[in-house]
Amino acid sequence: AHTANIIKHYLKEQNIRVLLLPPNSPDLNPIENVWPLLKRRVKKRNPKSLEQVQQYTEEEWLHLPQSY
Repeated sequence: AHTANIIKHYLKEQNIRVLLLPPNSPDLNPIENVWPLLKRRVKKRNPKSLEQVQQYTEEEWLHLPQSY
């Protein structure tokens, strides 16, 4: 999180405690982890047209393990 020094100083003067947060939070969106796997699976099937890409993507999506 970005915090201006003047704000940090003010909060300290007012004895206001702030949470210490890491500079970069991990991406907690689970779908972000699925796209690379889905892409590899579709590419393995070697689609020849856009229609095949769509068909294979839908089929592979349905076959992804629920636990993943």
